[in-house]
Amino acid sequence: MQNNSQISYRLGLDLGTNSIGWAMLALNQNNEPCKILDAGVRIFSDGRNPKDGTPLAVARREARGMRRRRDRFLTRKSQLMNCLIKLGLMPKDEIERKKLELLNPYQIRAKALDEALNPFELGRAIFHLNQRRGFKSNRKERVTDYKKLSETKRNQENLANKISETNSRTLGEFFYRERILKELTARAKPDESGLYPTRVMYENEFNEIKKVQFQNQKLSEENWQKIKEIIFHQRPLAPQEKGVCQFINKFKSLPNWAAEIFENYQKLSERNKNSKGLPRAYLALPSYQKFRILSEINNLKIIRNNREEILLDAAQKRKLIEYLHENKSAKFSSLRKQIGYGAEEFQFNFEGGKRDKLQGNETEIFLKDKKFGEKWHNFSLQKQDEIVEFLLDTENEEAIHQKALQEWNCNEEQALEIKKITPNNFKSGVGNLSKEFLQKIVAEIAEKNCRYDEATENLGFHHSKKEFGEIQSQLDYYGKAIPASTVPVKSGSEEEVFYGRIANPTVHVAPNQVRKVVNSIIKENGSPSEIHIELARDLKISQKEKDEIESQQKKNEKENEYLRKELENLNQRNTYGNRLKLKLWKELNPNDCNDRKCPFCGTQIGVNKISSHEIEIEHILPFSKTYDDSIANKTLAHRNCNQKKGNLSPFEAFGDSTFERIQNLPKNKKWRFYENAMEKFSDESGFQERQLNDTRYLSKIAHQYLAQICDPNKIKVANGKLTSLLRHHWGLNSILNKETERPLDQQNPEIENLREATFDSETDEVFESKSQEKNKKQKPKNRDDHRHHAVDAIVIAMTETKLLQQISRDNAIGHDLDRLIINVPNHWNRFREDVVEAIEKIVVSHKVDQSANSELHSQTSYGVLKKKIADEDSKKQSFNVVFSKSGGITSLNKNEIERIRDKKIRNNLMELTKDISKSKSDEKRLLSILQQFSRESGVKNIRILDKIQTAVKIEHGKNNQFSKAISPDNKSHISLWQMPNGGIITDVVSSLRMTSIYEIIERDGMCLINKSKKFPQDQVYEKLKPHPAAKLIIRLFKDDMVRLEKNGETLTAKITSVPDSTQCSYALHTSFSSNKEAKGTFYLNKNTLVDKKLRKIFVSPSGKVFDSGPILKTTKEN
Repeated sequence: MQNNSQISYRLGLDLGTNSIGWAMLALNQNNEPCKILDAGVRIFSDGRNPKDGTPLAVARREARGMRRRRDRFLTRKSQLMNCLIKLGLMPKDEIERKKLELLNPYQIRAKALDEALNPFELGRAIFHLNQRRGFKSNRKERVTDYKKLSETKRNQENLANKISETNSRTLGEFFYRERILKELTARAKPDESGLYPTRVMYENEFNEIKKVQFQNQKLSEENWQKIKEIIFHQRPLAPQEKGVCQFINKFKSLPNWAAEIFENYQKLSERNKNSKGLPRAYLALPSYQKFRILSEINNLKIIRNNREEILLDAAQKRKLIEYLHENKSAKFSSLRKQIGYGAEEFQFNFEGGKRDKLQGNETEIFLKDKKFGEKWHNFSLQKQDEIVEFLLDTENEEAIHQKALQEWNCNEEQALEIKKITPNNFKSGVGNLSKEFLQKIVAEIAEKNCRYDEATENLGFHHSKKEFGEIQSQLDYYGKAIPASTVPVKSGSEEEVFYGRIANPTVHVAPNQVRKVVNSIIKENGSPSEIHIELARDLKISQKEKDEIESQQKKNEKENEYLRKELENLNQRNTYGNRLKLKLWKELNPNDCNDRKCPFCGTQIGVNKISSHEIEIEHILPFSKTYDDSIANKTLAHRNCNQKKGNLSPFEAFGDSTFERIQNLPKNKKWRFYENAMEKFSDESGFQERQLNDTRYLSKIAHQYLAQICDPNKIKVANGKLTSLLRHHWGLNSILNKETERPLDQQNPEIENLREATFDSETDEVFESKSQEKNKKQKPKNRDDHRHHAVDAIVIAMTETKLLQQISRDNAIGHDLDRLIINVPNHWNRFREDVVEAIEKIVVSHKVDQSANSELHSQTSYGVLKKKIADEDSKKQSFNVVFSKSGGITSLNKNEIERIRDKKIRNNLMELTKDISKSKSDEKRLLSILQQFSRESGVKNIRILDKIQTAVKIEHGKNNQFSKAISPDNKSHISLWQMPNGGIITDVVSSLRMTSIYEIIERDGMCLINKSKKFPQDQVYEKLKPHPAAKLIIRLFKDDMVRLEKNGETLTAKITSVPDSTQCSYALHTSFSSNKEAKGTFYLNKNTLVDKKLRKIFVSPSGKVFDSGPILKTTKEN
């Protein structure tokens, strides 16, 4: 690759959730892109499960939580047993302790309430309390499933009522009377009684037993308390990290007041000492609630008849602020009435769409009601924040009760109400600002009635002090560059632990990969003069917005189906253009289909005419001036009206003659017909600049991060509305659609049939007709080819103010979208050919993950058979393991019945099910037979024989007297080794074998972990050698890049999966995983290395290939 370090270039970046497309465009003397220096694509995992979108860490966290809970239970069990033995409540001899298991613990627990127990009986009762100690609700735990919570509470109340109704004194006595004596199991199935014991029930029973047995046992009060502490101790939750204030951390130097607060905060505790900033505040804090209300009211304006703007005066703002402090929420109509604008001709600038109200001060209203009352107003804002923080952070309800009485001067009734408060009563989450900053800014805005930016200036924060340091030669870890965006973590890389990380796993992965790609580009080519970047929508929006989009998409699908049927009834083609025309026609008057008129001339438009050439889809405000191609800027009109309107707004072309006819149109369209509609676009340079600068939070973060290596003023974060449109008009969609490739000498190979395609700025995509006509050559971009990200990056790098100005000039006469002119800049004649050439050179870089963050083995644990049991039909291999069926006997299928361990049960069930087939149609019959058999025989649990070739035996306990087997399903990699005798063998290595520090050997037909041979960490691969003198030829992990010959052609591919056998699967480096045509397989052996010239290659993050050539050569080449 040529070194372009002396060339001034612009770097275009297309950043997605799991991809980065990039392009280097040389800049000429006029600072215009004139040549494609290089382009590439980087593909990586987004850190989420592709099936359901959940972070991969969730499953690991849940499994880790289960392991820890079990470990804590076993530790508690061991501590309690040792304590009971020491106090003489359990025998020292293990055999004698086993004998106590024969005693019915419920009978002893009931007996303990009325008569003296001997020490071992008391020990048995106490030990049984520890086995299941009941559910204890944590007041700090946020509720996400209210349906489940209400069901749990209902079951708890039902059990408490049953205990009371049966005059049972304790939970143990209730179980003994109502279940054990009635020959029922104590632990009822969920569908039987819904019993849900609580921790309080068990604690009460312990106290009742203690009352009776205290005089009969030689146990001091101290020993009783020690036992109780062991059983009922609840580990406190670790405090959740909130991250640091995202405003204050933007500045290199702080005003004195802020610096002093931060210094005092660091002195508070050892934990705060290493903090990178003041913590973010809870959204429920009164200071945050007041800040939100002040910000929203200060930005409110009244709009009269969708035209005239009316600013609110100080008195009106004050009245609205007071109203919101008295109400949990307020509809816009109610707010307008408060200030005298209740008529229909008025509306707020925030009104419209789904937003119809403003949230009030929910925290203040909640705490005043039956809790603090009017006393709440006597507290300062700082004290109010302190109280709410205490209520959110404290686990101990009694501590809240005492604080309410002693410090907050509440009466007993109020204190009891406050004690009931949980975090679920408040708005959840944290904001971006610290409470210290919020308290200052709220006071400043309220006192001086100023704007937010004025208030920050008054507080000593100046734009010139923002954190833009010297330009560096390489990007640092993003946590160092933008610390305000991170939260502290306890595990991860050294950088992550020191600087923190973004909580969202997808957003965390993306900047890390940007760092690798950009640093690789800089290393090879020098620093960019300018950077243009576009972020994928999924990176920029919240989960709530994603859910809303998904909901809207489903709604659109239903609407399209309805429109399709209507077109069919009208004998019209089902194309996107016709569907859109029909939809726009209905909008002209939703209530009367016989009164739908052209908004410009008032002539009736009949439904039969909408697909004719007389009727066209028209941009209400000219696209060449607004770049707005959303459906909100479109209507249906006569062709001659469109020609008369030209490049003007409706008011400029027709004056107020349209006002009466547009009253039935949606609100988001009506305002475009009034005289001031173009004012928001009148400052052309400012508007065009907004097209090139996305102001969303994550876009700002990306801008701040890249400012490490480039002048901040030369970094543009595009909002993405123009990329699809430019790519479409420049004929770039067909580059990767080989079957529809047009001749390169055509100036615009995609301009035909554009009437069937339109761009929606809300989705950033060109929608095209799905017509099956043979003459249709239109194709959307090929998303099955990863290189489409590089095409987008080229377009992003090309998008600049000069280009938008050129588009405006070229379309000054006014065209609709089907006649819109978007030419390539005049100075670049061979643009499309250059793009084709650059794209064809790309080798896609795939991130390889060789870490062991996957399941080491399946979740099922198997029993090891001491001797192999042969299958009776002799057609299968001998079984070597046995496992307990998790769903019990009723969950068996026909195949499993044939492998039941108990011969008698197996034979009985095989006889009963001999007429049952293995098809799904017989599943209900099989279930019915199994349920009846279980009821009659009393058999519930069942053990199944199995044969697992790769099973690994694990021995534990004293002298390894216990053992179990696991199945190491996940594969780490596949290797090829050359033995000392010249032979070559293939070895598939599991993740368990890869991570184990011990040697794994084969014994008695099963793998065994040999703890006598331990390998140090720096010799991790030594244990994998099939022979001490074996030499490694090749090792392949998932996503590794390889080259091989096929039909005389050299293919560059990536490994898509590590196999159980020697057959490896691959896909072309450009191919998305769903493209079956670009997939293949090969056997990893000597013949493949020779005949297919297979070798592993390394592709740098920027796409530079390192290929050492074939590993083994043919005889002729030798």
